Amino acid sequence: MDYWAAREKELIKRHEEIIRRRQELLEESIKQTLLDKKPLSEDDYDALLDTNQFWFSKKQRNAQLLEEISRIVDDIKDSSSSRENTVAATRLNIQKEIYWNYVNSCLPKWTEQVEKDIQSNDADSLKGLKVTTSTSK
Repeated sequence: MDYWAAREKELIKRHEEIIRRRQELLEESIKQTLLDKKPLSEDDYDALLDTNQFWFSKKQRNAQLLEEISRIVDDIKDSSSSRENTVAATRLNIQKEIYWNYVNSCLPKWTEQVEKDIQSNDADSLKGLKVTTSTSK
């Protein structure tokens, strides 16, 4: 009986230590998250210490980041479409077109050559094989 009571006390102490360490890590994580933000009032900081509130704020931050990324991508697309009218962009588009025309003209010849090589390799590998038939009675 004493063994189980001692074991229970030990587990309670370990549990309390885990909870304490978790709280420390959570506070450290919150501080790291808020480094770039304005200082919080003590009430706001205490509210963030609540785990549910903290994770909610993380989800909110992730949503804000996704919106910001989406906005930046849209801005880049808009700016690139306005740059398409420049001379350099026109030259680039011409070079792209020339390149793809060349690739498309060479592709059939290349695939034909590859197929020939594969067939000749298969034929060469078959020459070395001897077909043996054994009849066992």
